Amino acid sequence: MHYLQQVDPEDTGVLTRLGNMFLRSGMPAEALEVYGKILALEPDNHVAWFNSAHALIKLGGYAGAVESLHKALEGDPSNAAARHMLAVSPLALPLLLYCSCDINTHLSSFPDSAV
Repeated sequence: MHYLQQVDPEDTGVLTRLGNMFLRSGMPAEALEVYGKILALEPDNHVAWFNSAHALIKLGGYAGAVESLHKALEGDPSNAAARHMLAVSPLALPLLLYCSCDINTHLSSFPDSAV
């Protein structure tokens, strides 16, 4: 990454700002790479895990985003935004679809039930 040559590669504050700039500019792959550099330096950096989840969602990497959000919550259990993303984002869709199929199977056992 040529842009990393222009910043201190161990300054996680600068790297965070760079990653956020990429994410806001519609460059989630580049942002994810920068957040990965931060996590290589600070594996428990809950902000980098949370930001990585944002980038992964934009890239369609929902399973990785779920994992990143859980890591963010390990580092900061009070992170309401991470909890909200897990609950209402497209990350919940596979679980909702699974539950919907399970409920439909159950309801078919009771044909007189109102749906």
